[in-house]
Amino acid sequence: MTDKLLISLCGNIVTFYFTGLSNIWAHEQAYNNKNIYPLQDIGFKLIDYNRNYLYYNDYVLGALLLVVFVFLGFQKNRKEIILRWSIMLNILFMMRIIMIPSTILTRPVEIYEKWGCKTEGYDYNGLFGPFEIIFQNKMTCYDFIFSGHMVNTCICILILTKYLQYKCKYLLWLVCIIEAFFIIITRSHYLIDINVAIVLTILVWIILEQREKNKEIPQNIHIV
Repeated sequence: MTDKLLISLCGNIVTFYFTGLSNIWAHEQAYNNKNIYPLQDIGFKLIDYNRNYLYYNDYVLGALLLVVFVFLGFQKNRKEIILRWSIMLNILFMMRIIMIPSTILTRPVEIYEKWGCKTEGYDYNGLFGPFEIIFQNKMTCYDFIFSGHMVNTCICILILTKYLQYKCKYLLWLVCIIEAFFIIITRSHYLIDINVAIVLTILVWIILEQREKNKEIPQNIHIV
């Protein structure tokens, strides 16, 4: 288990690095093509833009992550849980690496300053670009399909409802709706980004669940 976990966590580092490169490429292509006008979105029609809630989706996800880590401290099978989490992140973020630059959506808000993206854009230093995002606080503003925040939110909720025997599953999925609300109200993503993230995360979870169940079935049964 320890070896698998170490390999998977190393895979997370590689995956996140290439995700950064994918985000940068999409950002530069969109900026060069002046790809700035928002698309029609039913979420935007239902919920008006409000900058005052700009970082609330981060706060919701941060609180959820804290709850998961606290509960992990009391679990004997914490390595198994973290391995599942790590594998899901590898799979889903590899999908993001492909999907983000495949079709680059226009920005949900028209004016750069509303998102903190400078009008002149950024000059990323080639292969070191992902490190500049982390350590120099440079932003990429065209990494849409699909939402990484929603992926992590769904994974946390699925972990709490399965491994940690957390009974308030409806309350947890209400947290998912709240997270989606703050993402939409701040125009951090389109509604399609949120929907794709939820569907893919649940599908990957179901596939891994089925794989575990198949492993538990005895393989030495012979039909005469």
